[in-house]
Amino acid sequence: MLSAKLGGALAHASSRGKLGGDIEQGMIDRRPMRMIPAFAISLAMVTIAPANAFDGAMLKTLPRGDYHCALPGHAGKAPLKVIQEEGFTIGASSSYSTNEGGGLYLLKGKNFTFTSGPKRGQRFRQTGTHEVQKIESDGSLGRMICSRSGG
Repeated sequence: MLSAKLGGALAHASSRGKLGGDIEQGMIDRRPMRMIPAFAISLAMVTIAPANAFDGAMLKTLPRGDYHCALPGHAGKAPLKVIQEEGFTIGASSSYSTNEGGGLYLLKGKNFTFTSGPKRGQRFRQTGTHEVQKIESDGSLGRMICSRSGG
């Protein structure tokens, strides 16, 4: 008998409040809220994202250190012609620095681009773990190669 009274009181109490429809000021009515399927959210993200953001290329970083740039020379004379003003140092978190200042870079797959700072807009192709080759404005590979020095 006691359990019947208790059960009736609990049933009455559970039918009241937010879920029972008694919405008071400051309460949130959860009834109209619907779960958005994960598919709809992911579809919205793909629609909003730029077309080239998901082209499958992995974002990476270059090994840290000093990169010296050079043009091929002549076998009979100097084999390389070092271009001091093109050198740069790769730091932490996709950053780089030069004598003129610093900035950021993006290494996406094998495509390396300086995205800010004094070298902004210069593009390279990664040709080795510690080496990048300049890409000319017409999209062809240039002659200049920058290699990491030291260990």
